[in-house]
Amino acid sequence: ADILLLGDSFASVLAALRWGRNVYARTAAFLSFQLVVNVTAVLTVAAGALSAGASPLSPAEMLYVNLVADSLGALALATDAPDESVLDGPPPSPDDPILPPHLLKHVAGQAAFQLAVLAALVLGGGAAAIAAGDGLTGEAAANTVTFNAFVCMTLANQINARKVRDEANPLAGAGKNPLFLGVWACEAAVQAFIIAWGGPAFGTVPLGPAAWGACVGLGGLGLVVRRVLVAVGPGPVKAGAV
Repeated sequence: ADILLLGDSFASVLAALRWGRNVYARTAAFLSFQLVVNVTAVLTVAAGALSAGASPLSPAEMLYVNLVADSLGALALATDAPDESVLDGPPPSPDDPILPPHLLKHVAGQAAFQLAVLAALVLGGGAAAIAAGDGLTGEAAANTVTFNAFVCMTLANQINARKVRDEANPLAGAGKNPLFLGVWACEAAVQAFIIAWGGPAFGTVPLGPAAWGACVGLGGLGLVVRRVLVAVGPGPVKAGAV
């Protein structure tokens, strides 16, 4: 009623509904993204420490991953403006979980995918094999490949996390949010800088085109995994559903 009196337009009510639901959607998007990053990072570090006696990710690399997962992730994912799709389905109940079953499906699926890739890299010798493709040998080169692949998968999943209703195209509407695109591009540029010149601080070594291609390819697989997850398992509640 206050909205109608202030705006003298039913469109004001729709705008308020869109923004109210968008706050819920942006919170869910950030949490789903952050859960995947943190679960994957913690289990990877723990598995590496228990199996090889040392973490495949250095403390500086973990700090950067946390920066991507927390501050930069929140800045990127919290800034999408609402569109008409946020009005699809019934309004969320105060008793509903922030992450409904269809989002938990994506969290579990992406975390399982990333853990499987990192297990193959760290425990299966995949990282050393990828580094050898560029003529690089040694533990530092293998750990650099592991770190780079992890961040590439994280950046891909940041794109996935934009959409919280099983939309087919996670990039839909991204052009309307230059802040998201700018933050994502900065994260990618910083990652490239760390790999090329961050050796003294991060313990990395410069990777060649073959290793970079493998890492980016593994990251891109996360987009394919999302398409598979959209097609299976529980979906979001549709309009009119009880």
